[in-house]
Amino acid sequence: MEYLLILLIVLAMIILFVINFLSMKPDENNKEWNTYTQSIYYKKLFFLRKSELKFLKTISVLEKEYNVVPKLNLKTIIKASNKKYKKNLNITVDYAIFNKDYSDILLLIELTDVVSEPNNQEKVDKIQKICDEVGIKFITFYSDKIDQESIISQIEEVIKIYMN
Repeated sequence: MEYLLILLIVLAMIILFVINFLSMKPDENNKEWNTYTQSIYYKKLFFLRKSELKFLKTISVLEKEYNVVPKLNLKTIIKASNKKYKKNLNITVDYAIFNKDYSDILLLIELTDVVSEPNNQEKVDKIQKICDEVGIKFITFYSDKIDQESIISQIEEVIKIYMN
């Protein structure tokens, strides 16, 4: 009888482990998933966070006149004159706005999500410094303050200043 009870407990633990394992989803913060699958890489479930997607939909009206590109790495549009500074360009900015033929970068935008990125200021400061040096306009918006009219007017105002 005692052995049967121990066997049932062990069986219950195995079942709970299997259920837990099967319910796991890959995500970049879940180190256990990579351990179980022995995989080095895996496809992210979502390209953009919910707040980033909402913001992209908000600014999509700009695509009549401009091209909006999400998740652009600075090293794709800026070059460092010295190898020592190349690592500073390994930063992804949330959105870039180009003219229609992609010949000119008009504006870079960083969306600060207060919840998921509480320490984003260092990244913003680094992007601002680089943009100031190369003459690219850069602005930041907060994800909890998404008002389409205000955002569009601010972006258009910055682009007009850049174009003049």
